[in-house]
Amino acid sequence: MVAIPIQTQIKHLILKEYLAKWRSIIINGSKFHALAAQNRGVEFMCRLVYVDGFSSDGRAFDDRGNSSAAEKLGMEHSGSPILGIRGLEDAKAQAARAGFDVQTMAILVEESRTKCKRLIENLRGSGFQERLIFDPAELSFRDSSIAIVHDDLNNVYRSIAQLLNSQYTKSFVFLDPYGPKDIPVELVSSFVGLPGTDVVINWPYLGLERKTGFLWSGPLTPGADAQLRNIDLLFGNGDWREICYSAILGTTEISSDKEAQLTELYTSTLQGVDPQVVVKRIPLEFESRDRTIYYLFITTRDPNGALELNQILDEAKLHEFGLKWADQQERYIERRASAGQQFLFELPPATPPTSEPRQVNIERVAADVYSAWHGKSASLKEVYGSLVNTRLYKSDINSALRLLLQQGLVDKVGKKVADTMQFKALDS
Repeated sequence: MVAIPIQTQIKHLILKEYLAKWRSIIINGSKFHALAAQNRGVEFMCRLVYVDGFSSDGRAFDDRGNSSAAEKLGMEHSGSPILGIRGLEDAKAQAARAGFDVQTMAILVEESRTKCKRLIENLRGSGFQERLIFDPAELSFRDSSIAIVHDDLNNVYRSIAQLLNSQYTKSFVFLDPYGPKDIPVELVSSFVGLPGTDVVINWPYLGLERKTGFLWSGPLTPGADAQLRNIDLLFGNGDWREICYSAILGTTEISSDKEAQLTELYTSTLQGVDPQVVVKRIPLEFESRDRTIYYLFITTRDPNGALELNQILDEAKLHEFGLKWADQQERYIERRASAGQQFLFELPPATPPTSEPRQVNIERVAADVYSAWHGKSASLKEVYGSLVNTRLYKSDINSALRLLLQQGLVDKVGKKVADTMQFKALDS
């Protein structure tokens, strides 16, 4: 079997934790409306839908047939479809504890016949047999169902988006293609533009960077030309070409500048779908090299969730160190055993390293916030949204705003994301 890259394990950990934040924000936000509807004797409707555009077979195992280092750290390594389904089950349970019901549905898309067959087997083995719907002729919402769609996402995304486009529906869309596959921005935008929809996109930067080499590799073959046109579809235009030409001609001095400009271009493309969208990007690197292999782009209309991701990422980084440590221990023992070498004593169990205490300069954060907003009014949501691509926590920003209030540089600290604050103008 194919070994599971540690980055894949970390990516799924981030997905699992973000799903938990997503459903908690929705359930907690719906509680008042649900109970108010019950008191009035009217029906309350809330639907949660998880969509996996590239489901694969639903589980992942390493070349030893188990979850390797992840298992040693107590991390069950399910694939994204099962993580999504369990996230929906957790949402149902949380809503029930709060005294109301939510309806849920999972839509799992897989193009490969072999992978789709294994996906069905794994779902049955996980106890979901009675909930499965196979290749529905017309997608419609069915509570607690798991729709298996054996098709290319490019052929079915419009019908899925139509199903999600409902005032009662909150949806979570996970787009994680295999390898360096470019997802057209038209497809992505159909989900990003939906109210109440969070989208997670696995953006394979390294594959993209390698394809850009066709721009200056000489006469284009039909295959190379098709690859470049796919990148045009990825961004929605050819602006990325100018960035790459600048890099090769020397006007962009280092490759990291090109990476920053390309990721910023994609960020602005996603934000252009809807000004209310907040875009969080997360670089993930090779296990052995300080080089970005792909980015996770997350779009949401709730900056609270995007900021809470920063804490998830810090925890995930510690897990990543632990995974590498445990995996190295396990492989070392296997190599010694295969060579017939005996241990004079048992090696101690792999212990993940600890992290240094987190330190944030609140005075510096306050200065940065004031520099960005002096003389302007801004909602708490806007201030949060402007800082989602930092490593700050929401509590850090709130502390900085309280400091500005003490300094007389803002009229108040918002308690709700819609609250507007007025920042004092710079002294002339």
